[in-house]
Amino acid sequence: MPLVLVLASLLVPALLFAAAAWQNRIDVMREGADSIVRTTLILQEHARKVFETQELALARVDDRVRDLTWDQIAAPETSAFLAHLREPYEQAVSIWVADRDGVVRAGSQPWDPAVTIADREFFRLHAAGDPGPLVSDAYRGRITAVASFALSRRRSTPDGRFDGTIHVALSPDYFSRFFAEAAPPVRHAAALTRADGAVLARDPPNGPARLGPASPLMQAIARNSEGGFERGISSVDGQERLFAYRRLGNWPLHVSFGVEMHELVARWRRNLVLYGGVAIGASMLLLLASSLAIQRARAERAASTRLAATIEELKRETAGREAAETRVRQAQRLEALGQLAGGIAHDVNNVLQAAASGARLIQRRPAEADQVKRLAGMVLEASERGASVARRLLAFARQGELRAAAVEARAMLEDLAEVLRHTLGAGIEVRLAVAAPLPPLHADKGQLETVLLNLATNARDAMEAGGVLTLSAGEERFEARNPAGLPPGSYLRLSVADTGAGMDAATLARASEPFFTTKPPGRGTGLGLAMARGFAEQSGGTLAIGSAPGRGTTVTLWLPRSEIAERAPAPDFALAARGAPRVLLVDDEPLVRETLAAELAERGWRVEQVSEGPAALAVLQSVEEPFDLLVTDLSMPGMNGLALIRAARRQLPGLPAVLLTGLVGDGTAAQTALAEAMRGGPFALLRKPIDARDLAARAEALLQPEEAG
Repeated sequence: MPLVLVLASLLVPALLFAAAAWQNRIDVMREGADSIVRTTLILQEHARKVFETQELALARVDDRVRDLTWDQIAAPETSAFLAHLREPYEQAVSIWVADRDGVVRAGSQPWDPAVTIADREFFRLHAAGDPGPLVSDAYRGRITAVASFALSRRRSTPDGRFDGTIHVALSPDYFSRFFAEAAPPVRHAAALTRADGAVLARDPPNGPARLGPASPLMQAIARNSEGGFERGISSVDGQERLFAYRRLGNWPLHVSFGVEMHELVARWRRNLVLYGGVAIGASMLLLLASSLAIQRARAERAASTRLAATIEELKRETAGREAAETRVRQAQRLEALGQLAGGIAHDVNNVLQAAASGARLIQRRPAEADQVKRLAGMVLEASERGASVARRLLAFARQGELRAAAVEARAMLEDLAEVLRHTLGAGIEVRLAVAAPLPPLHADKGQLETVLLNLATNARDAMEAGGVLTLSAGEERFEARNPAGLPPGSYLRLSVADTGAGMDAATLARASEPFFTTKPPGRGTGLGLAMARGFAEQSGGTLAIGSAPGRGTTVTLWLPRSEIAERAPAPDFALAARGAPRVLLVDDEPLVRETLAAELAERGWRVEQVSEGPAALAVLQSVEEPFDLLVTDLSMPGMNGLALIRAARRQLPGLPAVLLTGLVGDGTAAQTALAEAMRGGPFALLRKPIDARDLAARAEALLQPEEAG
């Protein structure tokens, strides 16, 4: 008996230690993989935004010089325009316009006229044909002497012959600095790579200029060019890494981020030291208990009882701690995703503002430009669809403004059922079960239709052999206590039910978690149900899922009944009645500011534009004719829009102000600042992208005399 106790004192802690060590290794590797994927997504979004911005800059240069002769292009005014265009972009080294012989005719910096770019890779490719926008190999600028790579486009004569190039030289160091700032504090390798293996930027900076086809990254890209997560041994330094990569839109470019395996193993080994200490301590306690048990049988039984109780308590505490840590990690992940979605939507709204304003300006050109107007209409429609995407992102982050209105549920479901009958396939029967009559519900119709369409698509995927999809609606009234957990009131219940395979209890418990999906890779993101729940809760309702294996799935949304009739849209600005208003427009994004100013000026406004808060205050103080209205963006470096409004009203008390934003958080500080702006004078908040008609209508209301209210 004593020998058994001694052996148990040594073996039990050793086995517990081995099990805990193995589980911790799994956890460390999983958390490392999650961190690598998140970092890669951040690098992808940043790089894609940079290339989209610079492609817009190239388009502006092309528009500027398209109808000019080479003598006009060589005039100082063109180079001054290029220098002004490049100035706000930290990633841009220089912008150049070269003729068909490779001679530089205009540039953002002074240059030697004897230097040509005829031997550059991108110039030769453009001269041979029209491959569209190109991203060149890395090189050192002959004029700037700065490491660069080019984003270029071809210039052609009216009959299609090659007539030179326009290119912007981008800084690899800019991307390397961002890679270093965005990466977690571990030894890593991040890179921006062309599809042919040319390395444009990397962190750390040392390494070959090109990856061979045998490198793990190039092999992974050959298997799946869109992106993935891999493990391999680097052909550069021989280190084994976990890495992820993503493609940048339609460009033949990829960002990649990897962490050395020994970094993760070292983290695991540090945890083993702690576990080893616990195991040794437990062994000592068990040995002491065994020694006392040998001396005294009664003490042995008592010690054994206390030890069992201690182990059980440790198990409960460990389970509770692990559950708490899991909840904290999930909350942090959701918060990070919300912040990322809000930031992306903010940047998307700024781009859409410029595109939509430019498209509206083109649409209002003379009637003979029918083709241009048709294309502008397509751009405007695409911008509105992009704005809808941004609103859905903000709904997921619970920061967006839902454009709720009265929605006739029956008519909406009938239209949706008709669409689904033609799109889900012949094996799916679509049925409609709607109680009549139904009062209208109160929600954002566009986002509600998107949610129902996503649910219908999920239902189709669950019925691989065919089945029945049922869309139903009805009215319910809840008292103080109800199964849905909603406040008392009237709600409309919308359900999407299928006769598919159903879900077991474990899958059902995780069904609405972000990024959880049972679909094969490439067929689902795992965000559909999470965004549907976020939409329902932000709309004042809720979502519930019912399912069982072999009995199908039913997803139910409860949305509040509409109690308020729709208001007619506000009229356009009454210029004839009050004359052209004098407006100060402030926005740090040049494309947004210039296109919006042009759209307002076309309506007869007198617009003066500046790019930052301090400059706006200087203009307000210096001009003799006062401004009627201040229109400012919220998110600007240095002084934001709310701070500018407060400072402007100290100079001009009661100055009417309109705040434009792609995103406004719901924090206490933000709400307090908005409330202060509303008390200080006439004030309105508009969300990008905006139509000049909406801004004009809101300005008309702000500029009405007080007695008119």
